[in-house]
Amino acid sequence: MTNQEIEAFLAVVRYGTLSKAAERIHISQPALSKRIASLEEELYCPLILRKKGIRTVSLTEAGSAFVPVANKWKELWQESKEVLTRKKRQNFSMAATDGPYLYVFAEALQQLHCLHEELNFQLRTLNFADAYRMVEKGGVDLAFVGVNYYYRALHVVPAYREQMYFLCRADAPFGETVHPTELSAEKCIFSGYSGGLYQWFERWFHEKKPLVETDLVAQVELFLSHGETDCWTIAPASVAAYLSQKPQFALRKLEKSPKDRIVYCVTRNDFASSFQEDFFALLQHQMADMEGMEWLIPIEKTVK
Repeated sequence: MTNQEIEAFLAVVRYGTLSKAAERIHISQPALSKRIASLEEELYCPLILRKKGIRTVSLTEAGSAFVPVANKWKELWQESKEVLTRKKRQNFSMAATDGPYLYVFAEALQQLHCLHEELNFQLRTLNFADAYRMVEKGGVDLAFVGVNYYYRALHVVPAYREQMYFLCRADAPFGETVHPTELSAEKCIFSGYSGGLYQWFERWFHEKKPLVETDLVAQVELFLSHGETDCWTIAPASVAAYLSQKPQFALRKLEKSPKDRIVYCVTRNDFASSFQEDFFALLQHQMADMEGMEWLIPIEKTVK
């Protein structure tokens, strides 16, 4: 009994004629009849009634009883194929905030999938603390975070650097160069991209609170678009490159700007993956053409 024989029988059951069944499973009618006959021979009983001059076929009593058995066979066959496929595929899991996924990793992840079609991506959007914990527990292979926490069981290295930029509305009343003393904390759309940005905000605005504090870049864009004309934000190079392409936003030079953002890669001490190496090589190549960004992990291999 083969899957092809079961497929032929179920096609006859579904479409009611040998010709239609053969057409739907893309074989000739004689080939379909041969499969049905072989199945009947193996089961030692006829499954369908064939009558000359009548196109439609009907099932014998044994044929009707065999339908649920054939359907179950088909399900088990499909499950078996999926199990074998899963064994061949491999997982690559990581965590980050939304900014790196949208504006840094997207192209490299697509290229990595082209290189390794066997990969199943598992991408988690988490804040920095949760990302560390997820790596520690083995929930993801690696994470990219904007702060360097100490975890004894984890390996943390600077992965890439981004300059920080001042962005505002295109119709904002700011000059080409802006000093922090000209800014109001109450007009800031703040996203905590790094510990250095928090320190910069505290230095210039002390205990004052921003107008909006959010973890999502999309919300920064939303509030900056619809806020008052003197609303502003600080963003890393990747996000700034995206927002500055939109006509409603503008970049301005900021004096006393925050320190460059360092994004750290976090892995378990015992973790090693050729997929990670290829991903890093793709990111290094990509960042060579991105203004204000620099890959920091030494990479020996190259990926085309």
